[in-house]
Amino acid sequence: MPIYDFICPHCGAKRDMLLLPGDLGEDILCPACGLGTLVRVVSAPASIPRTKGRAAGKTCCGRQEPCDQPPCHSHDSCKKN
Repeated sequence: MPIYDFICPHCGAKRDMLLLPGDLGEDILCPACGLGTLVRVVSAPASIPRTKGRAAGKTCCGRQEPCDQPPCHSHDSCKKN
């Protein structure tokens, strides 16, 4: 379910609301002033940074340099004990 941003043209109050797709056609009164009908505004999509699960520059076992023995040296998947 998406979260939409709304603004009241009467008092300027801003609000984020979680709505079902069928709810978008209904008028939503401003909870702050009760006078204005909220207007949906364009908002930026959320982004999730992609990381590998370990700090940059470290091997799967936490060392700075690759291990002499696999798995780190051969760039194979980590096989921790």
